[in-house]
Amino acid sequence: MVKIKEKEKLKIIELYNKGYKLEKILIILEENGFKNTKNLLFSKIRSIPELRESLNKNRITIKDINEFKKEIQKSKEK
Repeated sequence: MVKIKEKEKLKIIELYNKGYKLEKILIILEENGFKNTKNLLFSKIRSIPELRESLNKNRITIKDINEFKKEIQKSKEK
């Protein structure tokens, strides 16, 4: 489990809920004095229970990729 400061945790939750991408969250956190790598930030996001469920909902699966390939194939046929 990754240790995370309360102030940093609240900032990550706020930015994630606004829909910022990891790169943008990294930049904003760095401006606020928090040093992270992309992998460390992702680990911190996964360690926050409020965000973990959201990450699981947004995860792309093999099924999603196969459906997307089928849609592309159908659009090429038309």
